[in-house]
Amino acid sequence: MESEIKTRGFAIDVSRDKLTVVKAELVITQEKREVEVNEVREFKYDNEGIEELIKFLGEYKEGIMESTGPYFFYLH
Repeated sequence: MESEIKTRGFAIDVSRDKLTVVKAELVITQEKREVEVNEVREFKYDNEGIEELIKFLGEYKEGIMESTGPYFFYLH
């Protein structure tokens, strides 16, 4: 029997006007490692959009964030 490790996570690309978010699972077996993308969405970069983002992430608690410029300070 092959052992398998699955972990869920998200990635956020922060730009001036929008947040692009990916929810995915990392699947590791003895044979391979792969990322299975579950869903991709964009949100406006304002308070309402961030509230929608939080609801969208749900049980996804670990993630990474990337920005071009200082835009991440507001989200952080």
